[in-house]
Amino acid sequence: MELLEILRNTLELGGSDIFIVPGSQVLVKVQGQMQPVGPERVTCDQSEKLIRQTYGLARGRNMERLLEEEFPTLEKKYLQQFAQLFLDLQKKCESAEISSKALDLRGLLDALRLIRRGVRAGLALDMGITNKAFDSYEQDLIRDVIAGRIPAKLDRARLFTD
Repeated sequence: MELLEILRNTLELGGSDIFIVPGSQVLVKVQGQMQPVGPERVTCDQSEKLIRQTYGLARGRNMERLLEEEFPTLEKKYLQQFAQLFLDLQKKCESAEISSKALDLRGLLDALRLIRRGVRAGLALDMGITNKAFDSYEQDLIRDVIAGRIPAKLDRARLFTD
């Protein structure tokens, strides 16, 4: 089982957490209940590979590929900017400038879905990412990171080709 397949299945199920344990099926938490993502049990080697992929997911091309698969009509230049936005937030989390609540892949994907439905980028990213933080100072830091990559007034017509 590949990481992108697990992530795709997790998103389809509306899952929030993924559990990878050697000798068990990969599980995902959906509305507080554990559900298997696939029928096969993972070996120690497979679980190590999946965990390494998880840590490397948000690096470079892998993040872009995930966004491209999820949003095939997303303009290339914005696809790269959204991938870089996630990396920028990850760096801020790693340096403890912001909490890990803002580093939310599902929130980023939900924001893109909102933009595709007509919500402006600034508001969609606030709902999907910024509002995960409760502290107003942290929210300002997150908005600054977002503003460095994505114009707040960006709309569907400029973001998607369909």
